[in-house]
Amino acid sequence: MIPLSFFQSLFSATASAVAPTAELVPASAVAPAAELAPASAALSVTLPMPAPATAFAAGILPYQISSVLMTIVNFYVMLIIAWALLSWFANTRDKGLIADIYRIIDSIVSPYVKLFRRFIPPMGGIDFSPLIAILLLQLVARFLL
Repeated sequence: MIPLSFFQSLFSATASAVAPTAELVPASAVAPAAELAPASAALSVTLPMPAPATAFAAGILPYQISSVLMTIVNFYVMLIIAWALLSWFANTRDKGLIADIYRIIDSIVSPYVKLFRRFIPPMGGIDFSPLIAILLLQLVARFLL
């Protein structure tokens, strides 16, 4: 609680500066409004503020978690696309940089895509399992996040 002496000293300190503005600001029946303005400003500044809401209660933390998860899902989708494109060009028997990159991506993506390859065999030499894997991954991510 702010002592009354604080407001009295604030009033006396600002009285000379406020006097010229007393004609511009309408007065009330109790006290001139121009003289009360500094006191009310000090009161609003010195009152204790409520504790800030936690990040979880404010909804920031769940948004950040879902944002990180969507970024991971989008990165995995890009890996599936890169894996599908590299499968056309990379010869896994080679020992070049592209073959090494393909083997790394294959070890990450292949277990997930093989789940769909069991149910959707290649048609006409084209494997649609990466497409179905991406669609299902995006669908699940949109519903859960």
